[in-house]
Amino acid sequence: GELKMRLASSLEQVEATPPLPTAPATAEEMWYQVVHKPAVMIREQPDEKAKMVGRKKVGKRLRIQSVKDGKWLKLHQSELVKLGVQEAWVVMDPHEAGLPAGAPPLLEKVSSP
Repeated sequence: GELKMRLASSLEQVEATPPLPTAPATAEEMWYQVVHKPAVMIREQPDEKAKMVGRKKVGKRLRIQSVKDGKWLKLHQSELVKLGVQEAWVVMDPHEAGLPAGAPPLLEKVSSP
């Protein structure tokens, strides 16, 4: 019975610790939705020739840290953790992606999920 008691009290202590501070949801939180079919490639660097580290299917959302030259989206830390990489980029610009002239962007900005 004593072991159960100790286990229960240690569980309570875990729950009693305050949650880690999370960044407040601000206007800085940027989300983009994949509109290019069937998917977009996630790359190590903002370069079409860079190593691919993942992909996101059409309709999926990505949290973005910053936009480079209006062509590349730098993935947010929360996305990097899922991929297990230090840095990751998605091309948004159709011309940069080698798509025909007049093609729509590969991702579009959406409000946070």
